[in-house]
This record gives sequence, C-alpha cells and structure tokens, in this order.
Amino acid sequence: MGLRNTTQAFGSVTRVLHWGMALVIVVAIALIELTDLAPRGSALRRGMRDWHMQSGLLILALVWFRVAWRLSNTLPAI
Repeated sequence: MGLRNTTQAFGSVTRVLHWGMALVIVVAIALIELTDLAPRGSALRRGMRDWHMQSGLLILALVWFRVAWRLSNTLPAI
C-alpha cells in the first residue's frame, strides 16, 4: 500500500489521519469528562483542561491537513 490513494484503496496517509484523529477526539472527550473527578482549582484539573484545549487545536490542524490531502488525492471507487 502506498502513501497516496488509488482508485482501488485509500492510502496509508489517509488511513493514519482517519484513525489518528479518531484517537485524539476520544482522548479530548475523555479529558473533559474526567475533569469532574479532580477538585476545583487543582493543578490536575487545570492540566486536564489545558490538554483538552491542546488536543482540540491538534484536531483543528489535522482537519485542515486532511482537507488539503483529500483535495490533492483521488477517491477510491465504492
């Protein structure tokens, strides 16, 4: 399997972007849900919130890269 998409299959970059973004989204959701376990005003809670925000920025950057990658590649047939 190559890096770029072909008419038969998605490339490895597309697959890594898909599953990597899924993982980061799950982590971002888990971080914000788990902040209720930490006491208000604690360093742990602030750290979890900061990691949540950083993962959101990473998702935004990956979305832009994924859109650019999608526009520069072909789509496999269904």
